[in-house]
Amino acid sequence: MSFFNKTNIAALLITACAGSAFAEPTLNDADMAALERSRNLIQKTSKMDTPSWLRQYDAEAPIEQAPTGVRRWIPAAQQIGDDSKAFVQKTIQNAYGVEDKSQIRTVDMEISPDSPLVKGEELYYFVSFAQPESEIKEILAAAALVDARVILRGMRPGDLMVNQTAAAMYGLGKEIRPTPKVAIDSRLHKVFNISKAPAMVYRKGNQIVSVRGVASVKWFLEKAREAKETTSLGTVSTSYDIVERDVVEEIQSRAAAVDWDAKRRKAMNRYISQLPEFKLPTAVKDATYRIDPRVQFHKDVTAKDGTLLASKGQVVNPIDHFPSQSLTLFVFDGLSAPQRALVKREMKNAHGKIGLMVSRIDKEKGFQFISDLSKEYRQQVYMLQQRMINRFQLRKLPSQIYLGNGEIIIKEFGIRTQEEALSEEKELEYKTQDTAQTESGQVNLINNN
Repeated sequence: MSFFNKTNIAALLITACAGSAFAEPTLNDADMAALERSRNLIQKTSKMDTPSWLRQYDAEAPIEQAPTGVRRWIPAAQQIGDDSKAFVQKTIQNAYGVEDKSQIRTVDMEISPDSPLVKGEELYYFVSFAQPESEIKEILAAAALVDARVILRGMRPGDLMVNQTAAAMYGLGKEIRPTPKVAIDSRLHKVFNISKAPAMVYRKGNQIVSVRGVASVKWFLEKAREAKETTSLGTVSTSYDIVERDVVEEIQSRAAAVDWDAKRRKAMNRYISQLPEFKLPTAVKDATYRIDPRVQFHKDVTAKDGTLLASKGQVVNPIDHFPSQSLTLFVFDGLSAPQRALVKREMKNAHGKIGLMVSRIDKEKGFQFISDLSKEYRQQVYMLQQRMINRFQLRKLPSQIYLGNGEIIIKEFGIRTQEEALSEEKELEYKTQDTAQTESGQVNLINNN
C-alpha cells in the first residue's frame, strides 16, 4: 500500500402468521448480518481477495540459504509485483466503498524512463525506524531518483494504526521529488531473507543480489549486473535489527486478541436497546374473541406456468389446508411476574407448536434478559412486532392466540387468573425447597449415624 498517494476517497395467511412468529426472531438474517459486520472487518482486511501467494505465506518458515532455496521464492516475488497494485485497489474499493477505481492511486510498479534500471530489473531498499531519521531521509531521496521501492516490515513500534506509520514516513519524505515509493510488505523480507536494515536487493529473473547496509546505486548496480547467480555482497555500512513486527503476524495476533463474543453481545444489546416497546394494557378479566381467517381474492392468481391457483372473488380459509396442524402463540409482558407465571402454566395445556413473544424486556440487561427468559421457558422467546398486533387484533395482555381447526381464537387472561398462576408457582417453589431441605436432613442423619 502506498503511503504517499491519497485515495479520493409469501401467499397464505397461515403461512404469514406462522412465519412471522418463528421465521423472524428478535434478530433476523439481515440483522445478524449487520451485527457480524464489525467482526468481519478485520478478517476482510487480512483475507479480502487475497492471492494464493499471500494465503500460503508462513512467517515462521525458514528460508534456505542455498541458491535453490532462494529460487523457490522467486515465483512469489514475481507474483507480488504482478498482483500488488490490483489487490490493493480492490481492497480499498471494498473497504471504503469507492466505486470509481480511477480515484484510487497505489504504488506505481512501472519504471520511469529516466531510471537507471532497465526492463525486468527491480531495486529495493529495506528500511526500519531503528535507523536514524536522517539516514531514512537519504534513502528515500536516493530511492526516488532511481525509481526503487522502499520497504518496511510493519508498523512503527507504538503505532496502533497503519496510518500513524504512514504519517511518520510522509513527514520524512514529503519534500522529496519525485515522490518515493514506500510500502509495508513483510513478504518481501521473507522472500529476500532480510533481518537487518538498511539493506539493498537487486532482482532480475532468477538472479538476486543483496547487500547489508547502503551503497551507491552506481556501484551496487554494477556489481549486481556482473554477478552470474544469486549472491550476497556482504556488509557495506552499519545495519540495525529491524524493530517493526511482521505486519502479517501483527494482523493475526490482533485478530486473535479480539473478544468477538463480547463484540457480538455489545452489538446485539445496542440493537435491542433501539427496539420499540408495546405497552398494551393488562387484561382486567378473562375474555375470548375470534378472528375470521378467510381471505377473498380480488383478482385471479396464477402460477408461473399459468396454472390458476385462485379465481377473482373466491373465498379461501387457508387454515383448512392444514387440518392436522395447530399453533399456539403466547404474547405477554416480559417484565410482569404474574404474566410470566400465567404463560408458564398455560403452556402445559397448549395445542400444537408453541411460540412465545414479549412486548417488553429489561433493556439494561439487553440480550442477556432474552437469553435468561428463553432458558426459563426452555425455548426461544421473541420480541413482539407491530404487524403481529395488527394481524391478530391484540387488545390486552397476556393473550393466547390459537390457530387450528379452521379458526383463529384469541384468549385474554385477567388479573385474577394471572395472580392465581403466580400464587401456584410460588407454592410449588416452596414445596420444592421444603422437599430438598428434608432430603438433605435425612442424608445428614444417616451420615452421623
